[in-house]
Amino acid sequence: ELWAVHYHQIVTRKSDNKVYHNQTGYWIWEPARELVMHSFTIPRAVGVLAGGTCKTDGDTSILEVSARLDDPEWGIVQSPFMAEKASSQEFTQTLRIGPDALSYKQTTVVNIYGRTFDHTDGNALTRV
Repeated sequence: ELWAVHYHQIVTRKSDNKVYHNQTGYWIWEPARELVMHSFTIPRAVGVLAGGTCKTDGDTSILEVSARLDDPEWGIVQSPFMAEKASSQEFTQTLRIGPDALSYKQTTVVNIYGRTFDHTDGNALTRV
């Protein structure tokens, strides 16, 4: 038995309200294996299937997933253009879900035109 949550994320610039990131995916929980998976695609022809664990810290659930280019289980696939010009090499994400807060931190290792760097993002949502 699997549990799944579908989402669609659109990010716009504050200055002109234009979309610069669009992502559709699923968070999936497989209780029998205690396995959490995060699968998503972006329109620039990149797909990610990241896998990992779910643990608890008090009343907070912590989901940690990762994927790597060419990993046979938890991988990243991309179009030839993206592989040549802006290749995603690795993806890691931690999602913390507590009774009054939700936060995430993620890093994508990207190689753009021969230069590799970490693109890190994170944010938090707190119940008021």
